[in-house]
Amino acid sequence: MTFLSRPADRRINWSPIIGLPDVWCATLETAYRAETGLSNILHCVRPDEDKVSIRIHLRFGKVLAYWTTEHLVDPWQEDGPAYRPLPNSPRFSPPFQEVYPSTWVASLAPPILPATGGPNWRHFEIVSSDAIFHVISTGKLEAANYIKV
Repeated sequence: MTFLSRPADRRINWSPIIGLPDVWCATLETAYRAETGLSNILHCVRPDEDKVSIRIHLRFGKVLAYWTTEHLVDPWQEDGPAYRPLPNSPRFSPPFQEVYPSTWVASLAPPILPATGGPNWRHFEIVSSDAIFHVISTGKLEAANYIKV
């Protein structure tokens, strides 16, 4: 069984930017700096194109944990690399998902998660053709924009 098929770890679409066109992400860059926090730059392609046409920048607010895996091998997957359909496939899934409920968030409680009254932690997944990125965040983005290239 893979992480993607765990019934408790259902994915729902997450729209980090209002008006973002449908895209699939070719590559993902991640950086963490104490002064600016966690940032992602995604080089994306519209499903009907064959080259990068949109760059997305996301800078997360408060982040509890994150990891990125290369070559589509995810620590939650017991069966090897994740199946990711090609962007022109009818089964193409959006690159931005929220995992809810999340066994990862549940596994951090109660020793790591702050007591009640703290942030509402959410588990997000961003998928590109070369990586899967997971982050536990409040979901409040300090910066979220895209540019057409």
